[in-house]
Amino acid sequence: EYERYYTLYFSPGIARSGDYTLEIKSLSFISDACNNYAAAEVYDFEVELDTPVADAGDDVEVPYGTSTTLEGDAEGGSGSFIYQWEPADLLVDPNEKNPTTVNMTASTEFTLSVYDIESSCEGEDKVWVNVTGGPLDVTVGASNNEICSGEIVNLYAYPDGGSGDYTYTWTSDPVGFESNVQNPSDYPTTTTTYYLEITDGFTVINDEITITVHPTPSANAGVDQTINEGTTTT
Repeated sequence: EYERYYTLYFSPGIARSGDYTLEIKSLSFISDACNNYAAAEVYDFEVELDTPVADAGDDVEVPYGTSTTLEGDAEGGSGSFIYQWEPADLLVDPNEKNPTTVNMTASTEFTLSVYDIESSCEGEDKVWVNVTGGPLDVTVGASNNEICSGEIVNLYAYPDGGSGDYTYTWTSDPVGFESNVQNPSDYPTTTTTYYLEITDGFTVINDEITITVHPTPSANAGVDQTINEGTTTT
């Protein structure tokens, strides 16, 4: 109240336009040359700079284990900008305007900082990448784990997680069986292990199942017989 002007120094300097608040607390020991102390007070003020307005784009949703491209942009300022994204370790090139993420396994908030090359002013915006689903997994099953030689066995693939767009590759040991459908069928004549390789376009995993094949017994009812009516035979 006893001085006409005061000068405030900020470190680091203010580099973004916006509404700010200066709070002087009790016993702050801010005083003039005559030891008149400043009263506790809150001062609201506005800083208007030619700050670039950053735009990190809309929130996006991606399946587990997949990547996406972030849509960064900026306007205002001088028009000459440097782009920087965080967290940098989740991006192929964090200094690109529109960077590509690594394969995402957890929802993450990305921050875009835009620096004006001429004025050193900066703008900031955030975007969420929401990860849906979970890790790619698959379970292989069969209609029967034990059959007789020549009987049919139906194979089943139960995928879960990943991108939801699956590709199947079935093979066998002994070799001879191949299929690219989700639930194929076969007529094995010996005990066979079926191998499944599945991919969602990003991750490849494997599973297998063994079908035990029992030999079919060969029946022999003996030679035909002729007997007298009313008698028995073996």
